[in-house]
Amino acid sequence: MPDMNYVVVTAAECPVEKRAMAVEKMSGFADDLKSQAGTIHTRFGILMTGSNPGSLIFVQSYESLSGFEKAQEVYANSAPYNDLIKQSGVKILLRNIAKLVPVEFPQKMDSNPKYLVLTRATPTGYTPAEIVSEFSKISNLFADNGASTLRFGRILTGSNAGDMLLGVTYPSMAEIEASYDAVAASETFMKLASNISINLRNIIRIY
Repeated sequence: MPDMNYVVVTAAECPVEKRAMAVEKMSGFADDLKSQAGTIHTRFGILMTGSNPGSLIFVQSYESLSGFEKAQEVYANSAPYNDLIKQSGVKILLRNIAKLVPVEFPQKMDSNPKYLVLTRATPTGYTPAEIVSEFSKISNLFADNGASTLRFGRILTGSNAGDMLLGVTYPSMAEIEASYDAVAASETFMKLASNISINLRNIIRIY
């Protein structure tokens, strides 16, 4: 599998009565991206927490931005995507690109996680490089407590450009709870937390 170097996160509003249809269309759109644009991996689901609960989240990853450029043609020609916009009442809220950084983690790519937790933070005392270095010291805590996959990077576009973004998938809520209990008890994390400002932590139900 090619390296995942970039991730694109899209959030969109969707009427409650159209969500089931929207999830079905996102599945078809994901298939189109993989077959026509070379998208490495996709995740999609419904936001459970935060300021926009019920919103749709669609995540796609690429080896290079040329892959995302190719995806723009798929956006224009994909029947599921066009149905998603025209029939499901979907309204795009944001689409951000993040550049991923290497973090030691035993990725379980063949797993079937139920939840994705996205955490976003603004550097305050540390530089982005220092944040990556410190976070790498605690990434094992997520693996040790049952997380399935983990990606970490810096947002390149949008109103939160420059912020750090962490995405972790889990098989159940129990692993989310165990992971964050372990992180909260870490002196390394407490030091890291004093040098960043966490401005978002949302749980997404993956479909």
